[in-house]
Amino acid sequence: MEEAPRMYSKVLPGCKEPLFTVPVDEKVTVLHINPKATGSQELKYLKLCGALCARSVFVGVLRNDYCPLPFRVARSMFADILQVGVSCSDFAYDMPLFFRHRVEALLRSSLVELGMDGLLTFTCPNPILNNKGEKEGEGVEVEVMEGGNDVEVTDDNKLDYLNMMAEFLLKSRCEKGLEAFTKGFEEVFPRDHFTTVSSRDMELLVCGTSGFDLADFRNNVSFSVSSQVREWLCEALGRLNDEEKGKFLQFVTGSSKLPGGGFSAYSQRVTVLSYGALNSLPQSHTCFNQLVLPQYSDAATLQSKLLLAINEGCEGFGMA
Repeated sequence: MEEAPRMYSKVLPGCKEPLFTVPVDEKVTVLHINPKATGSQELKYLKLCGALCARSVFVGVLRNDYCPLPFRVARSMFADILQVGVSCSDFAYDMPLFFRHRVEALLRSSLVELGMDGLLTFTCPNPILNNKGEKEGEGVEVEVMEGGNDVEVTDDNKLDYLNMMAEFLLKSRCEKGLEAFTKGFEEVFPRDHFTTVSSRDMELLVCGTSGFDLADFRNNVSFSVSSQVREWLCEALGRLNDEEKGKFLQFVTGSSKLPGGGFSAYSQRVTVLSYGALNSLPQSHTCFNQLVLPQYSDAATLQSKLLLAINEGCEGFGMA
């Protein structure tokens, strides 16, 4: 679901910078607070975003009416709310390519084996971003500790180095935005309610989970169609990749993510109904989590019609 992150990383009225951005060179779309979003209007919007995330958690936990966001946000954004620090392990979710290419190698191998002995100091890249959150030039290396330029990274201190780098890239450089986001969240849902919640738990509550298990779909969805159409539908869903499953969820429920508890967590049960002319496309009623399928004559027709519907109709009402 690439469209939703693009919509939420636009420059909003009264702002000079987008509120969110995707880290440079990352291909997995996880939204981070833009380090340059420090203007008064931008901070007001970020406070509102925190309040909206808190409302999502509040409604899900207390009313059992989960409505996850249609995109992923950095798990490290919840560190201040939960009063926990960030570490290099957070890169695996928030910046997976950076973790794979730079962090994981340092954790698994010695500096000699990597040919980097004596080449690293306690500094890290801080790329220059334009007003779209895109990299312009190479930026500068910044110290992750006082005097970091003069401190050599060794096998004995490399974990400290990686954790300090995580603290800077995931938290310190967007400190003002994180403070505004946290303040908005806590005004709706105070932090003392989350004494036993991990950042992963919080991310599941706010963002839901990508993809879905076919057995979960079979067991927790109501079907008012023939057994044959039900099997054809399940077969078609079994052939979808995670991105296509997200589009299917968006088409049926209005969100590309499942609640943390899967299909059983919906207060309005997902329902598959039979209606419509044989040559028509599937329809949906997202307010009621309903998928409406014509009584197709074969599995191939159902699959082709379903793919056309979810690819062309998954976005619903867009943002101008």
